[in-house]
Amino acid sequence: MTIERPYTTKEVYKVVTPKKLVITTAFYSKKGVADLKAEFPNTIILLYGQEADDINDDGMLMPWPWFD
Repeated sequence: MTIERPYTTKEVYKVVTPKKLVITTAFYSKKGVADLKAEFPNTIILLYGQEADDINDDGMLMPWPWFD
């Protein structure tokens, strides 16, 4: 199976089928982490930060504490 560029994580994951996928991030939301775990069940997610960010009405992350 070949895939065309640009590659997405989902496309590469289907071709390579790794035992584990490691994702690291400093910006995240609880919903985003839940979505990743649902889409890629064999994922190890390393989160850096004190707490999850909020998501505004447009779906954009609102990093704390800069936006109240």
